[in-house]
Amino acid sequence: GVLEAEARHLTAPFAKYITTRMPWVVAKIAQSLDGKIATRTGESRWISSPESRLETHKLRAEADAVLAGRGTVLADDPRLNARGVKVRRQPWVVVLDSSLRVPRRARVFQNERVIIATTRKAPAAAVKKLPPNVTALVLPSEKGRVSLKALLKELGKLGVAQVLVEGGGRTAGSFISQGLADRFLCFVAPLLIGGS
Repeated sequence: GVLEAEARHLTAPFAKYITTRMPWVVAKIAQSLDGKIATRTGESRWISSPESRLETHKLRAEADAVLAGRGTVLADDPRLNARGVKVRRQPWVVVLDSSLRVPRRARVFQNERVIIATTRKAPAAAVKKLPPNVTALVLPSEKGRVSLKALLKELGKLGVAQVLVEGGGRTAGSFISQGLADRFLCFVAPLLIGGS
């Protein structure tokens, strides 16, 4: 019982993966003081500070996979890899794209290991044309979108024990509302964006 609570906290991601074969999910967002994650035009880059961006790269380095939705990839064109920190191996980059509409020029495809989580709505020809560094997971859909629970089960089979969700509000909200997020991190920037 010595330091039991601390030990449980420290080993929680490992314990979840070993007992359920599903990854520990950390949902992370950055928002303004008034709760906005983007401007009215959809611009969301650099809401957070250099310090919080470095912390995000540390979180990526700790994760086995970094996940974002198609909307984030289209709006921000992120790389989603760990930079400026020591990393034993770059995490998988997972993109939720139910109909496979992310363009092949997107920077996420520059990563060594990419997973596109899609559904049967994706054209079979497009799935076959994916580059060799991209693994396509054709998963069941729920309300026209990739089943997150099915995705987590498949990631667990690949040995992914911890996932960092960096998607926008819809993606993070889906993980939270479905009870699939084990930890929620919110970086709050000292600014007001306003608008609806």
